[in-house]
Amino acid sequence: MSVITTLIPSQSFELIRDRLGLIIADELHNQSLLDNGNPDIDANVFVERLIPIDHSEMPLVNVMLAKGVYDSHTQTQSDGTYTYHLDFYTKAKSKNNEEGDKLAVLKLHRLIGIGRAIISDYRYNTLAFVPPFVMSVKVTEVNIADPGNQDSVSSCMGRLTVVVKAPEHSQLKEPVTIGNFHTQIKLVETDKGYFYAKPEE
Repeated sequence: MSVITTLIPSQSFELIRDRLGLIIADELHNQSLLDNGNPDIDANVFVERLIPIDHSEMPLVNVMLAKGVYDSHTQTQSDGTYTYHLDFYTKAKSKNNEEGDKLAVLKLHRLIGIGRAIISDYRYNTLAFVPPFVMSVKVTEVNIADPGNQDSVSSCMGRLTVVVKAPEHSQLKEPVTIGNFHTQIKLVETDKGYFYAKPEE
């Protein structure tokens, strides 16, 4: 016979995963508007997408939970250190005597750089949750994948590794969002995974 009589809510690592996707989708869209509607920045954002990514969908960001490690255990709480991978995808065609692979890499570096700056911004030091739910947020690595074989459209992928520390409670409490955190992004379930839809202009 079960002894837990209440519904267990979403875990901290789930809430953080979704918040990372929300922040990246919202801020990249805003950055593209600030850069005269630059389409190379206005990336499609997914969470935990496993379906292969097509050139037509790039630029694209996929947010995934990689692992969690727990310490400081008590009867009511464990501190979780969670590693998330933010995978960035860009594409380019050759033009003006510049090879597409080089242009795609330059676009990738720019997009990852913006992503790093967003996550590292002091205004997101708790990912817009009310303290002390998120204990720390830090970007720890940038990795660029081998582009492999290229066709008429060159594409490349890079990974931003983000480590977030947050507690998990046995006597569970819902974290509260900071009052001035607002966004118009919508999370939509598609056959390719969860997708952050951009607001209508």
